[in-house]
Amino acid sequence: MFEKMSKKEMEKELEKDQKQETKLSKEEKKTAIKELKEARAEEFKSRTKKQHIMVALFYLAVFAIMLTYDELLLRFVFSKKIEVRNLTFLVFIPAEAAFFATIAGFGKKGTAARIIFPIESFIISAYYIGQVLFYHNSQSIFSLALLGMGGAAIGNFGWALPNAFRKSLVFMILMLIPFILSVVFSVKKKPDKIKGYSLLVHLFAFISVIVLWVGGIGALRLGGTGRTSVYRLFFNTLADTDTTYGRLGALTTNVVELGAKFFGIGGNSAEDIVEIDKNALSLDDSSTTSENKTSKNSVSEDTAVEVVREPWVNEDIDFDKVLASVESDDEKKLIEYYSTKEPTCTNEMTGYFEGYNLIYICGESFWTYACNEEVTPTLYKMAHNGIVLNNYYNSFKNTTTNGEYAFNTSMWPDVSRIANNGTDVGSFAQSASKFMPQGLGDLTLQDKNTTTLAFHNYYGKYYRRILSWPNLGYQCKFMGSGMTFTTTWPSSDLEMMQQSIPDYINSDEPFYAYYMTFSGHGPYTSTNNIYRKNIDYVKNTLGPNTDITEETAVGYLACNTELDKAMEYLLDELEKADKLDNTVIVIAGDHYPYYLSTEGRDQLAGYTMDENFDIYKSTCIIYNAGMSEPMEVDTYCSNVDILPTILNLFNIEHDSRLMAGTDIFDNRDGVIHRAALYNMSFITDKCKYNGSTGEATWTEEAQRQYTPDKRDAYVEAMVSDLTNDYVAATQSIELNVFKDIWYYSGMLTEEELLAEEERENNVLTQDEEFNAQDAEEKLRKEQEKAAKQAAEEAAAAAAAAAQNAENQMADPNNQTTDPQNPPADVITD
Repeated sequence: MFEKMSKKEMEKELEKDQKQETKLSKEEKKTAIKELKEARAEEFKSRTKKQHIMVALFYLAVFAIMLTYDELLLRFVFSKKIEVRNLTFLVFIPAEAAFFATIAGFGKKGTAARIIFPIESFIISAYYIGQVLFYHNSQSIFSLALLGMGGAAIGNFGWALPNAFRKSLVFMILMLIPFILSVVFSVKKKPDKIKGYSLLVHLFAFISVIVLWVGGIGALRLGGTGRTSVYRLFFNTLADTDTTYGRLGALTTNVVELGAKFFGIGGNSAEDIVEIDKNALSLDDSSTTSENKTSKNSVSEDTAVEVVREPWVNEDIDFDKVLASVESDDEKKLIEYYSTKEPTCTNEMTGYFEGYNLIYICGESFWTYACNEEVTPTLYKMAHNGIVLNNYYNSFKNTTTNGEYAFNTSMWPDVSRIANNGTDVGSFAQSASKFMPQGLGDLTLQDKNTTTLAFHNYYGKYYRRILSWPNLGYQCKFMGSGMTFTTTWPSSDLEMMQQSIPDYINSDEPFYAYYMTFSGHGPYTSTNNIYRKNIDYVKNTLGPNTDITEETAVGYLACNTELDKAMEYLLDELEKADKLDNTVIVIAGDHYPYYLSTEGRDQLAGYTMDENFDIYKSTCIIYNAGMSEPMEVDTYCSNVDILPTILNLFNIEHDSRLMAGTDIFDNRDGVIHRAALYNMSFITDKCKYNGSTGEATWTEEAQRQYTPDKRDAYVEAMVSDLTNDYVAATQSIELNVFKDIWYYSGMLTEEELLAEEERENNVLTQDEEFNAQDAEEKLRKEQEKAAKQAAEEAAAAAAAAAQNAENQMADPNNQTTDPQNPPADVITD
């Protein structure tokens, strides 16, 4: 037959035969698949209950292995080691695996099961990959509370993801292995292993989730129920996310958060406030009662005056009247707590800076090692002069709004794992719709009749500062609202100073200004605008023989060079206006610079740092150029202690009972001074207590002087006292207690009360509008991204088609035929 055909006809006939064979093979394949499905359905019906249970147990075992594998990998990412004491997360793996097993295994013919299984595997892998990326971006585990930040935050931090992606790549690949294997086994290797099981067994599997979860809790109880036990941690709603993760694992932590956020399970309560054994706090030893007996606070004889010990209280507050007027038990408990709390008192340093100007700065990621004698000489000079706090610790590991809130209000923010249930992220944002009478701006206005100006070189809508700052009595300017900048994220601190200083420098009265800086924000790599601006200067200044060579360490100095320039400019302008000597500049960081790598951090410090305490030891600048010599203070303190200290130095009226912090110069016997961290860790002149592990490390002197029972009682009392401060601060915001205190004490008239309630409602309305705008912005960005991707794909397809046409014109005999889109002259019957 082929002898009488032309070459072209022969090719067409051969192609026809091939298509016929393909058609037959497709039909055969369909028949085979149909027969296989029927066989599987028949096998499903013929199985015994025990066999169905064995299929469910297969899924349970596979998911348990998957979850354990990912949790262990995540622990290695977080701490570079796996500790036996932190393997308690394993008690909840069966319940979590049973949950995934319940979702798997649907369908009699196995098709649905082979689709669901790899999807679940992908979700698990994606979850843990997300945790790794988040850790490399923020040095913390992802908390469901952060969902309240919305799309704006994701967009703002998105530019830092490439750096996090690079650091996470190896672990991302390792975490994808279970998903890849699930696809292989579902499709190619062992498809018969991935099959469904009966609905009755699914029901039992669902019940087993609850039983195994309760069993996990019971297993924790076997390990003890004391203050430092994992059992106590599981139920302690005050515990932060990182501490909970350390003992219970990522998935369990987020499950607990899920219950709180969406179902209201758990919650802080004023009932968590407990009685304190004051004798235990002083170790019941009169010779060492004061935390500052061993302190070397260097108050010079020239500054010493006759000491008048008057309590810092608002005498208009009538706690008895308030207590008789409020109705809820939680409010009553808070009022009782505040009314019995020991206030701080006036002391040798009261009014030391009275009548001076104040510039109060919360520095983005500001840390001790931002003050480099060669690279940032102005910061270094300010840090080593004025009042020098030798034992200042920054309480927070990350999240700007927490450190900023503590610095501005002397109140603890809610950092617990159930924080922000259905609200904006952070206590600062939430405080916008509450009555806040003791913000720095409010107090300066009430006592000094002076308005405090506030400036930030980013948008006011972010973290809702545009709502919360005015509520503290500030008059505000932000990026796009009174100030413009050459770069957006991050922007220049120097440019902010240049635009804001004219607003107050020529004032005839003492001025008060607050700043939230931005240039120190990470990542400290070439993706950062401020890094690129200053990196050459830093490298040239450090020189070729420097020990600081790691990218993020050098980058951190580059970013803080901008703050150094801003401070240099500020000092110059104050000097030109003849106001430098009577101006006090306070600078404290919002949190540890978590974008630093471990190597970079240790290079800056010059030694291997301990992550439990060393990284939190920081610098708080209280600089006044008019002081003839530095005043060194050894009192242990942290963020919440700065505001009451400054208020005392400036002799500004306030009620210290309503603050969590303590004036560092109040050295009376029985006054508690400590550096407290976000996870209930603390440092005093007697010991360091690790809130994550429950372990206390004592000084040699304390070990010799006090019995183990006294030391244990001291830690117990200190933790309880710190917990009381934390609960009181967070509950006061949630219940809007200060409004009731002011109103029932007669400090708010009916008209003022109505005006405040109207303001609070307006804030909530505006916040809802902002949330809607954020959602629209997120949608717009997603649409733009999709449109851009579609345009790129269309351009690529057009380019490919043009190239194909060009190839065909160049060689007409070498044409490729797409079997799915054959040329018109090919017979396809």
